[in-house]
Amino acid sequence: MIKILVFIDHTPENQDKSFLGVPVLGKITNLKSDKNQKAIVGIGSNEARKKLVNRFNFDWINAIHPFSSIADDVKLGRGNVICAGSIVQTGAIIGNHVILNTRASVDHHCKVDDFCHLAGAHLAGRSILEEGVFMALGSTILPKLLVKKWAIIGAGSVVSRNVEEGDIMFGAPAKVKLKNTMGWTNLRKSMLDGGRQDPAVNRGSDSYCDRQGR
Repeated sequence: MIKILVFIDHTPENQDKSFLGVPVLGKITNLKSDKNQKAIVGIGSNEARKKLVNRFNFDWINAIHPFSSIADDVKLGRGNVICAGSIVQTGAIIGNHVILNTRASVDHHCKVDDFCHLAGAHLAGRSILEEGVFMALGSTILPKLLVKKWAIIGAGSVVSRNVEEGDIMFGAPAKVKLKNTMGWTNLRKSMLDGGRQDPAVNRGSDSYCDRQGR
């Protein structure tokens, strides 16, 4: 059982407040690495999560909801968040700092690499997600497919073929709509509104991390 002692949040309006009875103490910029301090990064953005993990040296732990189901032989890395209703079946491999959000499912002998996020999505048997893949709510990847680094699968999409690095896929069957060359922050709106491109993707912005978490 994990007891959360404090939250760290960079958002100004959350300072000196509490969340579910747990205090929010300070900003991320006030943190100092401590390899003896247990911690976890719960930020949904894969790029931002990687940036923080690379910046700090903590004892990264897993947060696993008691109403999730993980097969006994699953290989589980560190720093993962596994939410209520999530299922990880036999033979699966989960890397580091992965988020399996509410009711996400990873079927038998799948591999989910570091910094992926499955937001209530479904990964069928023997499929592979490389680093930084984001699967939005209700999306499905069919069996024995490979989704390469930093691809994004839009909400409700059904992937029936391999996905190249950085591809942004929508539809059933899913087709390439955009290329993830800038990072999650500027592409999130586009993904959520069904593939219509966010103007920020074209004009550029300094408000995002790039796909390597810098």
